[in-house]
Amino acid sequence: MYIFRYDGKFMQYMDKAGRVVLLNIMFLFSCLPIVTFGMAVEGMYFAIFQWVIRKDDRVFHNYVEGIRRRWKVSLAGWLLCLAAAAFFLIEFQAIGEMLFPWNYVCGCVAALTAFCIAVTALYYFAVAAFTDVTIRNLVVISFAGGMKCLLYTLLLLVLWIAEIFLCSISVWLVPLWVTCGFALFAWARSFIFLRVFQKIELYRKEEE
Repeated sequence: MYIFRYDGKFMQYMDKAGRVVLLNIMFLFSCLPIVTFGMAVEGMYFAIFQWVIRKDDRVFHNYVEGIRRRWKVSLAGWLLCLAAAAFFLIEFQAIGEMLFPWNYVCGCVAALTAFCIAVTALYYFAVAAFTDVTIRNLVVISFAGGMKCLLYTLLLLVLWIAEIFLCSISVWLVPLWVTCGFALFAWARSFIFLRVFQKIELYRKEEE
C-alpha cells in the first residue's frame, strides 16, 4: 500500500518518531547515575540542535558525540548545580531560625541569588551543546541571555515545571516518559533556546 512506502509521509513520520524514542531511551540510560545527568542533558540538546539546524538526524551518533566533546564542561556544571542546591537548602533552613528582620533580609538576598543561579542553570547545558566556550563564558552567556530574554526564560521555566509535574502525577504516564516524553519536552525547549540565541547574536538563522 502507498501509505507504507518508505518515501511516504506516514513512514517519514514513523522514522522521526523512532529517532525521538531512541534519543529518549539513550537519555534515560545515560542519566541513571545521577552524576551523569548533566552530560545526558547536554548530549540530548546537541543531538536535537544538529537535527533542527543542520537536518542531521543521526541521533545516536550526535548524542554520543555531544557527550564526548563537552563531558567535562557538562559534568562540572551539574556538580555546581548540585552543590548550589545543597547550599541553599541549608541556607534557607538557617534563615528560618533567624529573628526578624534578619530572616527577611537574608531570605530576600538568598532568594535573589538562587533565582540568578537558576536562570544560569536553565541555559547552561543548552549553551554548552551549542557552542565551544570555557565554563566562565558559559556562565556569563547563560546568565546574560536568560536575563535579557526574561519572557523566554519564564516560558522555559514553565516547561520544566510542567515536565516535572506530569512526570510525577501518575504511574500511568510512565510508558510515555520511557518512550519519548523527555525528548519531546527537550525538542520544544530547543526552539525557545534558538530564539534566545538569535536575540543575543549567538546564532543566525541564515547559518542553517
